[in-house]
Amino acid sequence: MTDRERQWIEVATAVQPHLVELVGSKDARTMGAAIAALLEAARAGSLVAGRLKALLQSAPATAEWVSTFLAEKREGRRAERAITRRSAAAPPEDQRNEYAVVQVFFGTDRSKTGDAAPGRYYGGKRGALSYGVADVSIPRDHRMGALEAPALWRLEFRNNPAKHVVLLHLDPLEKDAFVTRVGAGVAGSPTRDALMFVHGYNVSFEDAARRTAQISYDLGFSGIPLLYSWPSEGATLRYSVDENNVRWTVPHFTEFLKLVLTQIGSRVVHVIAHSMGNRCLTEALRTFDPASLGEGSAALGQVIFAAPDIDSETFVDLAREFRRQTSRFTLYASSTDLALLASKAVNGYPRAGDAGPGLVIADGIDTVDATLVDTNLVGHSYIGQNDSILADVFDLLKDGRAPGERFRLAARQRSGKQYWYFKQ
Repeated sequence: MTDRERQWIEVATAVQPHLVELVGSKDARTMGAAIAALLEAARAGSLVAGRLKALLQSAPATAEWVSTFLAEKREGRRAERAITRRSAAAPPEDQRNEYAVVQVFFGTDRSKTGDAAPGRYYGGKRGALSYGVADVSIPRDHRMGALEAPALWRLEFRNNPAKHVVLLHLDPLEKDAFVTRVGAGVAGSPTRDALMFVHGYNVSFEDAARRTAQISYDLGFSGIPLLYSWPSEGATLRYSVDENNVRWTVPHFTEFLKLVLTQIGSRVVHVIAHSMGNRCLTEALRTFDPASLGEGSAALGQVIFAAPDIDSETFVDLAREFRRQTSRFTLYASSTDLALLASKAVNGYPRAGDAGPGLVIADGIDTVDATLVDTNLVGHSYIGQNDSILADVFDLLKDGRAPGERFRLAARQRSGKQYWYFKQ
């Protein structure tokens, strides 16, 4: 791929969250769909730089934004040459009351890169299952659902924990040390609960840790946040590689899940999987046997399938096998999820997270249509970004309320089967 292609793919990806404010909601949806289609074509090997450039320069507001973005990126590259790895060091003392720190305990089968910087310690290649704990900052003025990061258009060239969600520190641990550390955290928590997050496609280890911390913080979760990070390459055009890696990771994820259920002293372990991460979760659940865990093990609590990028018919087949493994499974889906529409185009079949005509309504699964509250243009990361959905997850985790007991939801019927949607 040429530098020009990479540049315009990066520009198109960066502008997407700003389209509504630049061109209005109606034109934003049209332009966003066109961008998504071109990015999908690029993933398939087509040259799209010229078409992306023409599309983004077709409206004065986006043309101006792109011009500013490219100029600031050039300035940013010059500034970054002068920035050392001190960004991973402890922040100044006078900043430390400006943010909270969330500890995220993790398991990962990503390979180590040899780079000591926390954000680059793990890469996108396969490795042995390893463990550790990450410290992530949450700014005191954090907005629920936001994953604050430096913005070139604000002339921000480095992480600032007082303003951004930052992976501050990484402490790799041997398995026994991990069990001891996370066990101590569980014992000291008010509920002895744990919440595990499994990320999706195109996610780096750094962003997975940041998202886990942000979700835990926004939920006010009083237990222990856990992350399972499989070797996504963290690149838009590496979809097929991520598909292979998420299949490969299943035995390691299963091992990690059993470890936290049996050895850390938790009462309940809840699991949220997003996007492609649902593929390894559903495969692990298919062979999961709670009776085999032994006395004193934690219960598998709420299991949440968020925007699952998995073939819808495959999901229904797997659900028949795992639906009795815990008391409640919840599926969040949206009909405006452009990422899943692109996945359908690649794979040829609807995805389980698509709330369109083929909405998945399966026995033992509470299906929630998030379309009406999913206002993000791309519409794929609502599980961590949307206030209404985070509030619904809060109710679900707090005391396991059924959909009919959660006041934001109302029931609907489709083909004689009941599902739920968010009231406006």
